[in-house]
Amino acid sequence: MKITVPTKLSDISWLDYQKYKKVVAVEGLDQAMHDLALVTIFCGLDLNESKQISVNDVTSIANRIKEVLESEAVFQQRFKYEGVEYGFIPNMDKMTAGEYIDLERYLQSEDTYPRAMAVMYRPIKSKVGNMYNIIPYEGTEATYQVMEKMNLDVTFGASVFFYNLSKELLKAIEDYLASQTIQNQVKDQSLTISMDGINQSIQLLKEISLSLMQLRNYPYTHS
Repeated sequence: MKITVPTKLSDISWLDYQKYKKVVAVEGLDQAMHDLALVTIFCGLDLNESKQISVNDVTSIANRIKEVLESEAVFQQRFKYEGVEYGFIPNMDKMTAGEYIDLERYLQSEDTYPRAMAVMYRPIKSKVGNMYNIIPYEGTEATYQVMEKMNLDVTFGASVFFYNLSKELLKAIEDYLASQTIQNQVKDQSLTISMDGINQSIQLLKEISLSLMQLRNYPYTHS
């Protein structure tokens, strides 16, 4: 039996990754069954085919797949899928309110991450050299199903970008607050409301950072 083992993140789809995470979330799954799930899902086999492989080979293949899943993801500005070139939002400082609101919402849960990807990446409508424009944002319905099929090199690369961005923004806000004595000095109600808004922003950034960190929280070993 010929087995195709993924050797890089671009060999693994987001859909297969989600299938894998659902399987290994089952309580009481031992290491042998976990390894079998890795081989079955990421090598494109059915369970009966996987059971025909020797224990040593299953362990060896599973370890190789784990190495791939743990490999470093690199942010990709552009990528092609089925003949269409997609580009990341070229200028985040010029994001529309609709893009910002939806991206903020969809980044908070792994379940909605493909929709976050559909906000971040859209088909390129024109380009000159390294400069490009993407189609206007009109919601995620048109492209989120494409993003569900995307490979992990793109999805993990985008998550790394936003995870680092969230950490930087969170640190910048907390550093600013640490240098101020606003909460102890301010009596004005409007400034109190402003501080409430800042605290909500901090909590949101923490939630986004946690969600993106959990995106690659692999249950490889069992106690």
